[in-house]
Amino acid sequence: MKTTPWRRLLRRHNKAALLLVAFITLIVLAVSSPKLLASLGNYLVLEQFDGRAAWAVVLAGEFPNRTMEAAQLYREGRIDNILLTRQLESAGLKKLKESGIKAATQQQRSHELLLQLGIPNQQIYRLHDPANSTKAEAILIKQWLQTLQPSTKRPKTLLLVTSKTHTKRANKIFAHILGRQINLAVKPSRYDDFLPSSWWKQRHTITEVILEYEKLLAWLLWH
Repeated sequence: MKTTPWRRLLRRHNKAALLLVAFITLIVLAVSSPKLLASLGNYLVLEQFDGRAAWAVVLAGEFPNRTMEAAQLYREGRIDNILLTRQLESAGLKKLKESGIKAATQQQRSHELLLQLGIPNQQIYRLHDPANSTKAEAILIKQWLQTLQPSTKRPKTLLLVTSKTHTKRANKIFAHILGRQINLAVKPSRYDDFLPSSWWKQRHTITEVILEYEKLLAWLLWH
């Protein structure tokens, strides 16, 4: 029997729900162990960047923390160029544009912020096509790398700049999509206030960790 798109979607939602229940159960079991909870927080945070990179990719989301990190790395002389990915426009933003009201996208705001922070305009680049997920961003970056001809112009190392809890998953997804095409580095924003040692004490970071583990486990399960 052929599986319909609706059934595939339902199956995915059921898997995601099971993963979420499993993680919540783990949290309940771990409440009496702050060390275990801290380990769960630390696992999500990955930093693999101790040198220089010609290009830093600022992944969409968490404005302005990620953009500020890229600007600081540029000022420190650790990166040469900054590439901004582009989010899909929200329904509200589209509605404003249809009404003739000018409203900047996150990519446009990031670009403007970089300029205000002293980054030369010629060192800032923007992806034209929007992405609705980290995987979609990775696919677009792969296509962008393929446009850098001849191949000698392609960077040896590509630095991903993102939020702390997003670093582990972003690194896995980009490594899967790009393969051995390029060396990957990843840098969490120093302006992100997420603390692995106490994330369970604040509602917004509890939500952040649960959602990130759900996405990470779903990626590992389906890939």
